Amino acid sequence: MSSLDIQKVRASFPALSPNSQFSSSGVPYVFADNAGGSQALASVVNKISDYLLNTNAQFGADYAVSKVATKRVFEDAQEIARLVFGYDEGEGDIVWGSSTTLSLEALARSMELGGKIKAGDEIIVTTEHEANVGPWTKLASRVGATVKIWKHSPIPTSTGRPNPFSIGLTLDSLLPLLTPKTRLLAFTGCSNVLGSATPVADIVKAVRKKMGELGGSLEVSLDCVAYAPHMKMDVKEWDVDYCSFSWYKVYGPHLSSMYIRKSLLAAPSSPGEPHLYSLVHHFLSAKPSISNTALKLQPGSPGYELVYATTAVVEYLCGLIGSDVSLTSLTKAFNQLQTHDYTIIQPLLQFLTSEAAYTAGVRVVGDEALSTDGKVKHGRAPTVSFVFIDSSSSSSSSTSASTSNKLRKKLWSKSIVGHVDNAGGIGIRYGHFYAYGLGTSLGLLPPQSAEGEFKNEEEALEASLEDGVVRVSLVHYNTVEEVERIIAVLKEALGL
Repeated sequence: MSSLDIQKVRASFPALSPNSQFSSSGVPYVFADNAGGSQALASVVNKISDYLLNTNAQFGADYAVSKVATKRVFEDAQEIARLVFGYDEGEGDIVWGSSTTLSLEALARSMELGGKIKAGDEIIVTTEHEANVGPWTKLASRVGATVKIWKHSPIPTSTGRPNPFSIGLTLDSLLPLLTPKTRLLAFTGCSNVLGSATPVADIVKAVRKKMGELGGSLEVSLDCVAYAPHMKMDVKEWDVDYCSFSWYKVYGPHLSSMYIRKSLLAAPSSPGEPHLYSLVHHFLSAKPSISNTALKLQPGSPGYELVYATTAVVEYLCGLIGSDVSLTSLTKAFNQLQTHDYTIIQPLLQFLTSEAAYTAGVRVVGDEALSTDGKVKHGRAPTVSFVFIDSSSSSSSSTSASTSNKLRKKLWSKSIVGHVDNAGGIGIRYGHFYAYGLGTSLGLLPPQSAEGEFKNEEEALEASLEDGVVRVSLVHYNTVEEVERIIAVLKEALGL
């Protein structure tokens, strides 16, 4: 496989130019908070402008401009989304929204009104990003369903040294949660904090087999917001029912797409049959073009110039390998991106898991993901989180993270990021990143120097939760040289 043409890549993003607003003396700013939102392609911005300046017309009319606008949104963008999600024509449909959170809230409301989740039913969620947790816990609260938590489990470290924050989602901890009453499993394709891709196909296959043995069935909602910038989605291979991601994390506009299995969009054939209830105006709901399509979960309209602009993202990705837009080309492009991701994350993981860093108190949060030869294991996204703990703590070698361990930070994550900010030219971030439940489970107390600032341990733990982890999140336009700059500044911040 040919390597990624990094110069071609970076030339496609104006923010990465040596002459951009935040460059300094010709040195581009290092954007390393990409899990919160990537930089936008110039071609995306151009398509937004093109749509608004040339085809900003209502759909469905007979005049020429309307026909072009209709094709751009309802044909071109839909086909691009189909390729991105990886489903066969006619097997799925797309909901466009302003965010993944909003789309999943709409889905939850539709399920509630259509009687798909009722009192006594069970929903399984994780402690990952709230977008694929909150809508379901609120739904359960409204209808009297039960929520079960698929908690993270300890996983082996790459070095063999104890790390209570080396955790991940495991199938062994999921299967016992299933019962004949389970109606929905909501989990993540890749953690936006831990950076680990989940073996989706294996999990869904095992879950459906177990549900068959129990005499039940469920639906699967997959959050791919942290997955989509790095790896090719494949809802057909995964056998999921719903899958969501946000384009602004994938070099595009602030917009989300949610795949829905086509068979689930059918209107009910008889009164009382569970179904996805239409959320649009009542006089539209009965139309076949609405009642059997994802449009019924799209009350109001997205920014259609943004929908059209998503086509530029896939054109760019396929262009990286010099090919026309196709599923094969897109898959090859993502393979190149993933190979590059491993290249840039390797020195960062090696630094954070080094003997010097470990002795000082650095702990990677998530899978350290290095094999014995020092290379990155398959399925690791270049989203790396860590904490800096007081390694003299009596329980620092514990095998599970909980508040009872009384682990304590040596430095606030905010102060580490502040040092990087003050050095200039690099952007990273601290916090829980909306994975509130995961952040809570880490159970870290504030630094000893801040002990007198809190009334009780509960208040101290809440402050430490908000401070969260330090996260460096990279994508394919980042370079090894940029990672070396980040490491150099982190060494200063950590006193190494």
